[in-house]
Amino acid sequence: MSGTYPAGANQPAAGAPIAFERFSERLRRALVIADYEARFLVTGTIEAGHLLFGIVQEDTEEMSELSHGKLTPQGVRRRLKEEWSGRLQPEPSDETEMRLSEEAARLLRRTDEEARSAGSLTSEPLHLLLATLRDGASLAAKLLAEAGMTVEVVLARLSRPAPGAVSGAVGGEPLGR
Repeated sequence: MSGTYPAGANQPAAGAPIAFERFSERLRRALVIADYEARFLVTGTIEAGHLLFGIVQEDTEEMSELSHGKLTPQGVRRRLKEEWSGRLQPEPSDETEMRLSEEAARLLRRTDEEARSAGSLTSEPLHLLLATLRDGASLAAKLLAEAGMTVEVVLARLSRPAPGAVSGAVGGEPLGR
């Protein structure tokens, strides 16, 4: 399963629930960061770009390795501000709960599909990167492509044990994934 999603394939229903309970702690922390960033880089909703910022901020070292140093939190924030300059609201949002844009919600649903198809019990930040790259339509996908990130690069990283992972007794699958 490489490249983009075929038209009509793997299309999660627009109102389908997002499986947050399957998200790893790392992915959950990235979403908290995305929510926080959306409050200050305000477009009215949490966008795919905010999700990418959350991943890059949460795991700067891995993202730097995967992008050969081209993706940094500061660089992603700068590009988001440039791209969204006409849409930014002047003041931080005081919304109790930020809403996901339809695009961000679609990517989070696909994140779970990516994890399931890889046989993973949890959805990781790399699964969100895969979903973003395969979708290809968002500013986040554009930034990933500009940094040289491809589906193949992310799949290769997913096939390696996570740093610090201990091999488990169940099928030799690394723990902590």
